[in-house]
Amino acid sequence: MDYRNIYIDESGNTGPNYLDKEEQYFILAGWLDINNEMQKAENVESLADLLGKKEVKSSDLAKTVTGKKKMLRVIEFMKEKKCVPIIAIANKKYCIPMRIIEVLLDPVYNDEIFPEFDEPKYYELKKQYADRLFKYLSHNELEKFAKIYRGKDISNDERENKMKSFIDEIYNSLSNKDIELARLIKGAKKKIKANLEAEVGNKSEILARQSPNIWLLYMFFLLVENNYSKYGYKFKVIHDEQSKYSSHIQDMFLFVNEHKYLFYGNLNHIDEIKFSNSKNTLMIQAADILAGSINMILKRKNINWKNDISFINILNTVIPYIKDSCNEDSNTVYVENLEVFLNIMKFYEQRI
Repeated sequence: MDYRNIYIDESGNTGPNYLDKEEQYFILAGWLDINNEMQKAENVESLADLLGKKEVKSSDLAKTVTGKKKMLRVIEFMKEKKCVPIIAIANKKYCIPMRIIEVLLDPVYNDEIFPEFDEPKYYELKKQYADRLFKYLSHNELEKFAKIYRGKDISNDERENKMKSFIDEIYNSLSNKDIELARLIKGAKKKIKANLEAEVGNKSEILARQSPNIWLLYMFFLLVENNYSKYGYKFKVIHDEQSKYSSHIQDMFLFVNEHKYLFYGNLNHIDEIKFSNSKNTLMIQAADILAGSINMILKRKNINWKNDISFINILNTVIPYIKDSCNEDSNTVYVENLEVFLNIMKFYEQRI
C-alpha cells in the first residue's frame, strides 16, 4: 500500500470561545504531498532555506513586508512541488446558529421536524435556517445558547431548565421576524431533557461537536477522503502538537471509525494521526503559513491593502482557495454565512 503524508496546522484557535472578536475564524490548513516530492532531501533543504533557521509563526510574519514576502515564497514553493493545499475554515460565530439547528431541530427530539431532515441532501435547508438565525439573533442570544450548550459548571437539571427558557426566549424573539423558524424551534421544548441527556452519553462525541478544531478536522479529513481516495493511497496525517486537544483528536478519530453509521462519510483512507512539534517539522511550518495567510485575508484588517504589494501578492495566490469552496470538487470546506462571504469578496473586489 502506498502512503502519502498530509501536514496540518491551524490558525485562530481560541478554544470554546466562539464569539472572540479578535479571532473570528478557525482555520485548518494542510499540504498533501501527493507526489512525495517533500521526501526528497534537496526539496527539504530548499524549504529549510526559505523558512530560515528559527521558526517564526505566520501571525508574526504577517506584520511586516519582509515577513509577507517569506510567506508568499513558501506558498509558491509548495505549489511548485505539486503539494495540494487542503483547507477547512469556520466562521466561529456562524457555528452557533448551525449548532442550534443541529440540536433543536433534531427530528428524533422535535415532532415538528420531518424524519429525513438529518439526511445529507437536506444540508442546504439546514444552512438556510442557520443563515436566518445568524441574521435575526442578537449577540447576547447566541452567547446564551453557547454557554448553556457547553454546560460548564451547571448541573444537568439546571442545563435543561436554562435550555427550556432559551427556547421560549427565542420563540418570542423570532415570532415577529420568522414565525416558521420560531415554531420549529418551539417544537424542541417538549423533549429537550431526553435530547440533552443523549448528548451527555459519549465524551468523544461531545468534544467532537463542541470543539471547532475537532469537528472541523473531521470535515478536513472528508475532503481528503472524497477527493483523493480514488488514487488508492493511504494517508498519514502529521498535525502540529496540541497539548490540550491531542487526546481528544485521537478520540474523535477512533469514534468516527467505530461508529461509521453516525457520520456522512467514512475515513477509510486516513491511516493514522501523528503529532509533531512544528519547530522540528518544516512542512508543518509551511502549513502554518498557509493557515495564517488565509486568516490574514479573512480578518480584513488591512484597510489599505491596495497599496500593499506584499499583501496583494498573497491575496492573489490564496483567495482562489477561499473562493474555490463554492465548487463541488473543491479542496476547501468553508462554514460561513453567505452574506458575510459576499462581503469579504466585495471588500477585495472579487467576482463570484
